[in-house]
Amino acid sequence: MRTHFVIARTLMRTHFVIAGMLMRTHFVIARSVVRLWRMAISTSERCLLRRRDCHAALAMTVCGKWVRMRVRTPSSEVPRFCYTGGVTEQRNRPLVGVGVVFIRDGRVFLAQRRGSHGEATWASAGGHLEYGESLEDCARREAREELGVDVGELRVLCFSNIIAYDRHYVDVEFLGDIGDQEPVPNQADGALEECGWFPLREPPEPLFEPMRLAIASLLSGNWYYSAKSPNQ
Repeated sequence: MRTHFVIARTLMRTHFVIAGMLMRTHFVIARSVVRLWRMAISTSERCLLRRRDCHAALAMTVCGKWVRMRVRTPSSEVPRFCYTGGVTEQRNRPLVGVGVVFIRDGRVFLAQRRGSHGEATWASAGGHLEYGESLEDCARREAREELGVDVGELRVLCFSNIIAYDRHYVDVEFLGDIGDQEPVPNQADGALEECGWFPLREPPEPLFEPMRLAIASLLSGNWYYSAKSPNQ
């Protein structure tokens, strides 16, 4: 009996020790997961905005080891594409802008910008190049979304390195053919408002910087414009 009692007591102690170790392990894992989630939320504001749904990679360190996670991001949220430890500020990286210019009988179509940088300046359809999209597809999409026109033939007008409105863009402007279609700003989109056809050599002011360079390109034949660094 005594031997059985000693064996039973030893087994119970072993079970308690094992149970305690498992509880500590589970607690450490749960705490690490909570820390990862908090880090993801705190760094999400530094990430690059994009319209389409995407899968983004989120890299983090746990106990000195790299862990890679897949994050599903709906279009209304910020894709978490960032790195902890030496975080790269995506908002300070140059973006790619694409615009399309329409000319008819010596006049250029212009509309006033609303709700974005360059507020109240005169411009045409344009926006950000999306992931996996060609420059031409971007120009046609922006024209369709903002002005309701289907663009046919496109011709590259100019490339520009633009630092303006507290932003840095590599901009590509196209000359687009819309036939006899009449561009009308999309009220639901809200990016453009008052519009019209204006003499190419006497456009309204102020012009949106990419549009100013596009008109200069039409008049001069230059196809490349390089902005000086703010430090120069």
